[in-house]
Amino acid sequence: MLSSTVCILIYHSGAAIAAISYMVIGDAFAAVVGRRFGRPVLFGKSLEGAAACLAGCLLVGTAIVLLPGTGLRPLPMALGALAATLTEFAPMPLDDNITIPLLAGLVMHVTIIP
Repeated sequence: MLSSTVCILIYHSGAAIAAISYMVIGDAFAAVVGRRFGRPVLFGKSLEGAAACLAGCLLVGTAIVLLPGTGLRPLPMALGALAATLTEFAPMPLDDNITIPLLAGLVMHVTIIP
């Protein structure tokens, strides 16, 4: 909840919505697919889980891009989805429920600003 609040307070609204959605959908897709079909290759994570995370993030990100009023464009959305996936896959000392929205939101926020 803390990372979601920070995203809402400091990032562009479209980036915040997408970043929080990436945490919820992308992380869930990675966990379900990675546990069911994946073979851990690095840090206990699987490439199948990472691919599912990216697919989930791109799916929800596309829906957000299509919503009127979000201001999120396809390129920042895709870069944020990639950032979320890399963050989910990487070994970080903080829980990925904190790092995914903060880092993905930052990437989108920076790329949205003209």
